[in-house]
This record gives sequence, C-alpha cells and structure tokens, in this order.
Amino acid sequence: MISFFVCLVVLIVGFFTYGKIAEKVFGSDDRTPPSLAMTDGADYVPMSTPRVFLIQLLNIAGLGPIFGALAGACWGPSVFLWITLGTIFAGAVHDFMIGMMSMRHKGASVSELTGTYLGKGMLQVMRVFSVVLLVLVGVTFSTGPANLLAMLTPKVLDTKFWLVVVLIYYFIATFVPIDKVIGKIYPVFGICLIVMALGVGGGILLKGYHIPEITLTNLHPSNTPIWPIMFVSVACGAISGFHATQSPLMARCIRTEKDGRKVFYGAMVAEGIIALIWAAAGVAFYNGTGGLAEALSQGQSVVVYDICFTLLGPVGAVIAMIMLIPSIGSICILQLLERFNIRYNRISDADLRKNTMRDVGWGLSSTAISVAVLSIFAVIFVVPLVEEWPYQTGFSLEHFQTVFSDSSLLAAYGHSLLMALLTAALGTLVAYGAALITARSTLGRGYKRTIESIALVTNAIPGMVLGVAYLFLFSGTSLQNTLLLMVLCNIVHYFSTPYLMMKNALSKMNAGWETTAMLMGDSWLKTILRVVTPNALSSLIEVFSYYFINSMVTISALIFIAGARTMVLTTMIKQLQYVNRFNEVFVLSLLILATNLAAKALFSRLAGYRSKQTCKMKKKEGIK
Repeated sequence: MISFFVCLVVLIVGFFTYGKIAEKVFGSDDRTPPSLAMTDGADYVPMSTPRVFLIQLLNIAGLGPIFGALAGACWGPSVFLWITLGTIFAGAVHDFMIGMMSMRHKGASVSELTGTYLGKGMLQVMRVFSVVLLVLVGVTFSTGPANLLAMLTPKVLDTKFWLVVVLIYYFIATFVPIDKVIGKIYPVFGICLIVMALGVGGGILLKGYHIPEITLTNLHPSNTPIWPIMFVSVACGAISGFHATQSPLMARCIRTEKDGRKVFYGAMVAEGIIALIWAAAGVAFYNGTGGLAEALSQGQSVVVYDICFTLLGPVGAVIAMIMLIPSIGSICILQLLERFNIRYNRISDADLRKNTMRDVGWGLSSTAISVAVLSIFAVIFVVPLVEEWPYQTGFSLEHFQTVFSDSSLLAAYGHSLLMALLTAALGTLVAYGAALITARSTLGRGYKRTIESIALVTNAIPGMVLGVAYLFLFSGTSLQNTLLLMVLCNIVHYFSTPYLMMKNALSKMNAGWETTAMLMGDSWLKTILRVVTPNALSSLIEVFSYYFINSMVTISALIFIAGARTMVLTTMIKQLQYVNRFNEVFVLSLLILATNLAAKALFSRLAGYRSKQTCKMKKKEGIK
C-alpha cells in the first residue's frame, strides 16, 4: 500500500514541479487568447478556469482511465509506475503542448497544427489517423455507458434504449453553443468523476482491502508480456493521442495562457490519479490479478458495476455510472468543429531566447522520451519476426507463414480488400453526386440544405451507434451479415468528409462553365461529364483514397454487422485478441498497414499526375 501512496504523492508533486518547468519552457505570457480575440458565442466562448478544467477532465477522462487501468492492473502493481511516470513526463506534457499550441494558432486542431509545421502530407496522415482514433474511441465510449446504465435501470430500459438516449444527447450537444450544454453539464459530471474516484479509493482503504506493493514481476495470469502489451492497454491515464484531439476545444475557451498549466497539464494529472485509484481497486478488490482477469472476461462494465456497488452502494454507483455519459459527446463535437478550424490568416510569432545548454538538455530529454514512446510501436514490427516474444528472440518467419497458410485469415483479408474497393467506388460516386447538387446545380436551397444536414448528421453519429442501428434494422433480412451491408454502412459512416472535400473542390472551379455550355447547346449533365469531372479527377482520387483507407481500418460499426462468412481483418483482429493470439494480431496489423501505405502511395501518385496534367493543359490554353 505504501507504493500506491508514493505514486499518488509523486503525481501531485509532479504537477507543481515538472508542470512549472514545462510552462516555463513554453513561455506562457499575457497575449490575448482566442476566446477573447475571436468570441463568437458558439465555439469561442470565454469560461472560468475551474469550469474549463472540469470540462477538459471529462473530455479526456471518461471510461478511459477506468477501463484502461483495470486492464493494466492484470499485470499487477507494476502498472502504477507506468501511470505515474507516463502521466508526468509524457501525457501531461503532450496535452499541455497541444493545448498551448492550439491557443497560439487560434484554436486550430491537432491535424491543422501538424500541417502547419510538417506540411500538407503529414496533415493528411494526421487526419486519417485522427479519424481512425476517433472511431476506435467511439466504440468504447458508446457501448460502455449504455451497458452500465442498462444494469442500473429496469429491464425495459435496456442497452438499445440507452444507446438512443446517447444519440439524442449527441444531437443536442452538437447543435448548441459549447457553453449552453457542455459548459453547464460537464462541470457537474466532472465533479462526479472526481468524487467517484475518491469514493472508490476511500472504500478500498476503509474496508480493509490490501493493495500490493510495486513489483516488476509479471503477474498476468496468462503471462502476457508487460512490454509492450501493458503500455498499449493503459493509454488514458498515462498518455493518449486522443487527448490531442480534445485539447483544442478548451483552447478556444481559456481566458489567459497562464491558465494553460492548470487546465491541460492539471487535467491530465487528475486523470492519472483516477487511473491509479482504479488500478489499485482492481487488484485489491479481486484479491490479485487472477480474480481480476477472470472478472474482466465477463466484461469491463461488469467489473465497474461490481466495484461501485460494493464500495459505494446503490446511490453512489448510480452517480458513478451516469457521469460517464458526457465524455462521449466530445467525439462528435470535435468532428463538427474540425470544419471551422482554419480561421487564421497568419501564424503568431513566438520568439524563444537562444540558450544552448537549455536547448541541448531538453532536446536530449525529448529525444529519450520520444524513443521510449515510439519503441512501443516499434515492437509491432519486431514481434512477428521473432520466434516467441519476449523469450525467444531469434529471427523467424513462422508467424507470417501461419497467417498466410490459414485460409480463414486470407479470406478475411480478401473480404477487407473487396469491401474497401466497393466502399471507395460507390462512396466516391455518392459523395461526388451530392457535392455536384450543392455546388454546381441550380436546385432549390431546400434540397441543398437537406444534403448538408445529412452530412452533418453522419458526422455526428459514432460508428458504433451506426453499426447497432444497422444490426437491428436489417436483422432477419437478406442483407444481414453481408458485405453489401458493410459497404453501405461504411459509405454512410464516412460520408461527411468526402462530401466536403468534393464540395470545396467543385466550388473553386469556374462558375461559368455550365452557363457557357448552355449557350453552346450542351446539357448540364454533358458539361459535368466532359468539363467538370476531368478537372475534379484529382479530388475524386483523394476521396477514393479516403474511403479505401478508412474502410480497411474501421471496426466500430463492422463489429456488429460482420458475420462468420464476411469477417474482415479488423474484426478478425478483435477476435484473436480475446484468445491472446497477439502474434497473428501483429501480423494482420502489419498487413493492413502495408496495404494502406501501398494504396496511399498509388493514389497520391495518380492524384499528383492528374494535377500536373491539368496544369500543363491550363498553360497550353493560356499560351493559345
């Protein structure tokens, strides 16, 4: 129990010490923040520091530091070290940096920040990564609250009912200004989140549960390697890329840069404390990792339910579960706000005084931390190429041979390719047709507003909710568990971004082409086919690429509608994970990565080639 309290103290002290160092290095000053310079009553709304802190906490810490910490506790109290050190030196610094950079760039998202400093290529990579990240997070942050609330309410209020409630909340939180719903409700639930953690921690201590001391021995019942599996299992509560997508939301509401450490660094430290408490509770409540692992096999929601009811009682448990709901709303809100991020004409100048010793010292520290974090992902490339990680590290292609000799895995890969190609082809046609109507047609505003509303709605609905809807709607029909249904679901799921890409591309083209063609006797459709489409071909290729790549990596919706005969790689990976077949998981993950990299390279080359051809044609026309 001593090591638990030591880690708790270190987290708190880290906020006042290392947090101060990070703030000093960044150089927070008194410049006018976006909330005051760009106040619009919708996204940019100045709010008090306590309120912004609680909102930020709930944005990044909902189910994550609870589910993740419980999963990490299966390795024993060694997870305390990763939570503590990861929070102070990695997660909190990362959140603070992204939040402050967003403030310096007028509330820009992490994707736009990446594009600003690393170029358009990395901008597209980060956009794809953010989409994949949000999809994966949406799976847990939708089903988790629904399952928990279904346990707490009468049978008539089942999981389906609570999923509908969550969906309704999505719409409300998305369409109203940030200070109307989020600004009023989130602080209350943020307090509930803190109270719940303190209640669980106090219950563990007061009721005589034993928290074991830190040991580096692997205590996982299945002897699953600590490195890297534990570090991947515990993301929220140590370091999480998802947090970078959330920080810009509050960067638009902070009244002064000097509050950045309290909000961004402080919220991450608070999340680390919550994760530490839940990790300790998981080990102590079930009297070891064996009991915890057995309980987790029945579902993480069940574990949270049991702990809360036993330690807090029915009333405390209800409060603990309900407060988890708002955390999911930030996902859809972020996706909506992404379209309004580019609101600045120039980048603010931030001069940093030259100091060789400081620069070298922090450069080495940053490099060491970056290498440590990236090494986790490097293992993904190493594990499939060794005999048995981490015990027999000799080079071997056995795992690749196993995968490529397994007909079911190859069939899943074929299904993934076919699904991605069909989604890309049909989705591109749908997005292009919708964009033509809104950007290049003379139809009434009502039709155009309808399409815009559809794009907005599809952007606000997480894939998990969409998958459940398709599951119930097409259950018992000929489309159930078919590739066609999965293709249709993907087209709807990712419709918003391709539609906006095509609409923006078409809007920038000469608006007089259709008029000129009409005077020459050509029909609108003929003009679209002969003039507009060839000029939009590079954008069409980009849309095709977007649909293909996202279809290869998506899982949130497909996990509900994929059948045994239509299993794709992502759902197959999820299935293999349950039986601890991580070697095959890594190989299949590399296969998806290789496929998407090859596809991205091909599509980028085609789009670039088409752009060059278009430029050459324009130059020739200019000469003539």
